[in-house]
Amino acid sequence: MAEWTKAAVLKTAVLATGPWVRILLPPPKQKDVLSLTKLYRIKENVSSVVGEVAERLKAVGC
Repeated sequence: MAEWTKAAVLKTAVLATGPWVRILLPPPKQKDVLSLTKLYRIKENVSSVVGEVAERLKAVGC
């Protein structure tokens, strides 16, 4: 009898963890999206400033 109950539990576990079971992540919060947008813009600005500084240093001969 104990073997029969183990088989039932094992079958349940296999069904619950099958590849078709998918837990989706919640959509990003609006605040997080805005933060990422701001970070991307800051990165673009920093890249352009670094490029300008590099050009000026080359012009001076450093």
